[in-house]
Amino acid sequence: MKRLILLIFCLSSIVSWGQSIKGKVIDAKTKETIPGANIAVPGVKGVGTSTDFDGNFSFTLPAGKTQITVSFVGYKTKTQNVTPGSTVTVSLEQDAAILDDVVIVGYGTQKKESLTAAVATVDVAKAIDSRPVPDVARALQGSTPGLTVRINNGELGSDPTINIRGFISSLQGSSSPLILVDNVEIPSLLFLNPDDVQSVSVLKDASAASIYGAKAANGVLLITTKQGSRTDGKVSVSYSGSFSMRGTTEHPTMARFDGYEYSIDYSMSRRSKTSWDSGDPVSQGAYWLMNSWVMDRAEYWDKNWKGKVGSELVYGRDWETKSVNGGMAYNYGYRTYEGTDAFVKKWTPQHQHNITIAGSAGKTSYNLGLAYISQTGVLKNTVDTYQRYNASLSINSEVNKYFTVKSSFLFTKSDKNYPGGISYSNDPYFYAYRWSPVFPIGATYNGEAIRSPDSEISQDKIATRTKEYLRFMIGGRLNILKGWTADFDLTYAGDKNMYYEPDIAFSGYETWLTADQPVLGNDGQQIWRDKDGQIVPAGTADASPEYGFQYMTYETKENASVLVSTGKSERIVFNANTTYNARFGDHSLKAMVGLNSNSYRYRYHSSSKKGLSDFDKPELGLADGQQTVSGSVSWQSQFGWFGRINYGWKDKILLELNGRYEGTSKFPDDLRWKFFPSGSVGYRISEENFWQPIKNVVSEVKLRASYGSLGNQTVPNNMYIPTLTKGNSTWGGYDGVLYQQYTSPSVVRNDVTWETITTLDLGLDARFFKNKLGLTFDWFSKTTTDMFVPGASMPGTYGATAPQGNFGKLRTQGWELMLDFNHRFSNGINLSADFGISDAKAKMIHYTESTTRTIGSWYNGREYGEMWGYVYDRLWQMSDFEEFTNLKSNDGIPDGESNVVWFYGKAYKLKEGYDRHDVLTGSPIPGGAKYKDMNGDGIINSGSNTVDDPGDRVKIGNSLPRYEYSFHINLDWKGFDLGLFFQGVGKRDLWAAGKQITPNYGVGGGQVSEVISKIWSLDNPNAWFPRSSSIDALSTTTTGGSWQACKHYMLDMSYLRLKTITLGYTIPKHITEKAGINKLRVYFTGENLFTFDNLKLPIDPETGTGSSLTSSTYNYGNIGTSTPMPKYLTVGLQLTL
Repeated sequence: MKRLILLIFCLSSIVSWGQSIKGKVIDAKTKETIPGANIAVPGVKGVGTSTDFDGNFSFTLPAGKTQITVSFVGYKTKTQNVTPGSTVTVSLEQDAAILDDVVIVGYGTQKKESLTAAVATVDVAKAIDSRPVPDVARALQGSTPGLTVRINNGELGSDPTINIRGFISSLQGSSSPLILVDNVEIPSLLFLNPDDVQSVSVLKDASAASIYGAKAANGVLLITTKQGSRTDGKVSVSYSGSFSMRGTTEHPTMARFDGYEYSIDYSMSRRSKTSWDSGDPVSQGAYWLMNSWVMDRAEYWDKNWKGKVGSELVYGRDWETKSVNGGMAYNYGYRTYEGTDAFVKKWTPQHQHNITIAGSAGKTSYNLGLAYISQTGVLKNTVDTYQRYNASLSINSEVNKYFTVKSSFLFTKSDKNYPGGISYSNDPYFYAYRWSPVFPIGATYNGEAIRSPDSEISQDKIATRTKEYLRFMIGGRLNILKGWTADFDLTYAGDKNMYYEPDIAFSGYETWLTADQPVLGNDGQQIWRDKDGQIVPAGTADASPEYGFQYMTYETKENASVLVSTGKSERIVFNANTTYNARFGDHSLKAMVGLNSNSYRYRYHSSSKKGLSDFDKPELGLADGQQTVSGSVSWQSQFGWFGRINYGWKDKILLELNGRYEGTSKFPDDLRWKFFPSGSVGYRISEENFWQPIKNVVSEVKLRASYGSLGNQTVPNNMYIPTLTKGNSTWGGYDGVLYQQYTSPSVVRNDVTWETITTLDLGLDARFFKNKLGLTFDWFSKTTTDMFVPGASMPGTYGATAPQGNFGKLRTQGWELMLDFNHRFSNGINLSADFGISDAKAKMIHYTESTTRTIGSWYNGREYGEMWGYVYDRLWQMSDFEEFTNLKSNDGIPDGESNVVWFYGKAYKLKEGYDRHDVLTGSPIPGGAKYKDMNGDGIINSGSNTVDDPGDRVKIGNSLPRYEYSFHINLDWKGFDLGLFFQGVGKRDLWAAGKQITPNYGVGGGQVSEVISKIWSLDNPNAWFPRSSSIDALSTTTTGGSWQACKHYMLDMSYLRLKTITLGYTIPKHITEKAGINKLRVYFTGENLFTFDNLKLPIDPETGTGSSLTSSTYNYGNIGTSTPMPKYLTVGLQLTL
């Protein structure tokens, strides 16, 4: 009886569970097997399997079932009929839409639908592949909300500034993100060929970035490169090339006769009676003068000779040497010059080329990339170029089903060539803009160079800045068991910066001195010339005897020098991790643990030597003067253990936990190690049963939240370790050698700890109308705690500066919104569009305890970037003043008199009843700015210059970009494609700091026509600008006289720019195949062609100030006088064989 029961049970089991089925899953196009594909039975839960490494599967099919469902990330899910007991082959087709939803994360990938942290992906096809870009950083501008790429000027070879979610996270440390290429830090995105980029992910919060440790406290830019084809025996050769013409978006048009006229008026209007009666000339700098009684000569030149003369200076016509009242002789200029014309080219060429060879042989795949770019700057009369060479190679080879070896190689070299020894400490554009309109620029004398900025550039020896980057990687993947893998890689990366900068002597006719050399004719008598420069008989009316300039070398051999420096860094990185991925019915689990080791060393050496013996060969070995040598070495290392667990229930409830135990050599032993955890959760509410009726309208909704913290290791180590500062003594050295001296050790508190950056992120992902419309929204809060700030003030007897401590707290809060839309119309037109916008503000929550909250310094509640100023009322008019006649016998203003000013040789006093303007440098003047009395005390001043007593100042704006946005519109139809990319900033305030673009130039300085036409005068009393306040162009001062910071004159730097417009055509494949061409696309691209802004001045709204590649005193903080921003017109082609 028992045997019968057992037999019946076995038979019933066979009937209920059916028979075994086996098969394999392949790619429908490439025929490659697909490991890890999911096999399920429709309508039966808990039954199924996944393919092994070779794409094979087998399992028992339930009785009565004749279908299986096969799915894999990046492919369309397929349901296939099967026969129990048979062997089947299932072909899956790639799904382009789903492929876009695979997200690269730290040491792995995730499906976007399962993502719970704040991670954004860049559409590489739109940002990089479809248009020519000189480097990856510029291509990323406007690509995704929360990623800020600022391009301050158009200097060749310069790095844009990159930030993720705000602009500051520490007062002592860096706020730049960690930039990784294939999980290895790269010092500059200029080292990466844009054509090598496969994917770009932006890890924004601690949950996403914590896997990379303390270096990732400010977010991570994670880039992967192309790895090659998986199709056996297939080789793909691709070429992309473009030719561009580079112009400039905006730069000042310098004033000429209008500048001459205004300089005279500016000076004369401020003269006292004595100075007015004397008729003293107006200095234009370096022995060049103007005067009202020769203005008719300047006007004559402007009407009769402007645009008709060459570069040669002609005495009488262009200038004369005169003595006033028997005094010293000076050069009087009549001709006016436009510095921009002498310096800036209209258009210059650029071209770039990329070749990619990808393929496979057997189980080995490879990808070879080669690239070259050549750019020419807009600087005239010199070499202004940038070239870059890129080479990359990646090889992956499957040794057997258990082990795959991978390796890669990357090399980049760039050369920047520029004039290296000009006798100024700024860039050449500022040097051109700062001169008076009568100071000769772009001119010659006797056919030879004169002393001027453009002649210095043309004589300059060319400086070079060569950068090299080399990286090797070898690693592998071990398939331990089903769903269990291990990866490791070892990378060596080194970069070298080599600078060669000659500073030679210059020769030319010395225009910085009075022309005092009598010019003689063939008869030995001094030549006379009239106002047209024609030689006339001596004594002719309206003519004068000719004097010439001295030809000289105005830099000495002793000062001519050459500088050679080299900086070299080396980095060794080891990564190892193991990942287990499994599914148990409704539960999915993915766990990873790993380690990361990173060691870094940097060496720098610089040598300079004066006393060049041969100006044509500026080399260290040919100099015999003073020698200066310096050098440094630094190193650091990090080591970390990390782990991540992802759990999902029914792909509906999602959980991720991360942690990293981090150690860094930058900190002392007792602070070296610390653990930083993070986590995130997600809820796909659209997977609930009650959501199904509206799935066609609201296809997908996921709620996300993340929280976590990371240490900030960008803080300099002297915050933790006492250091000595070395320098040269300013006394002693009786043998001619300055002695070395060391400062007292810096004081470090004994209770210092890590700065910690904690992020909270709340997000929403949604898709509508069968995935046609998508929405992503994030709100975030990023808080830096234990931030280093100065300690309480110490008495002078303490002997050292008060040490910094972990007292500060800084918080950045903001939001991000991304929308995308895709639709194909019935006529075949495909439309895709997206719009992204973000905003962030940073505020100091806690600073050093102090009873004084000084404006301009940090204090509790200060918003980063805030600006204070006065409230503009109007311009003072002549009706506000009355003539003052109670002068002293020498025509001076009596002592004790206030609010009395000179105006065109007469004294005027402000009428009674007006507020006292103590804020002004001097008394109120006709045409000057009048400000409002905000606190009602009758005095316009800054009070105690504190938040509690600001006087009449209020917050007038913020200098940081707000509401950064961008949008793409892309159309394609029958091979034609049109792409529009707009990018802009909704709000950004900037105090008008440029001396040339505001009424603040010195009397002998450069002036801009657009400014002069808007300045107050007796004939223009309703002007926009007040009367000019002379501020030294070679200073960082941005206020003076009646020109004080106020909302009225803030620059509105908001803008909308058509960043690129691209029109392309892909030639039909049936035509190109006849020539063995798989794809051929030709295109035209325009970049930075149109900008919409509210600026009243000729400056680019993206422009900024800061240090340039070649100068640390870049422009003295001036706006609008830097290397012009570029615009491009480009034609190109993309070819694949």
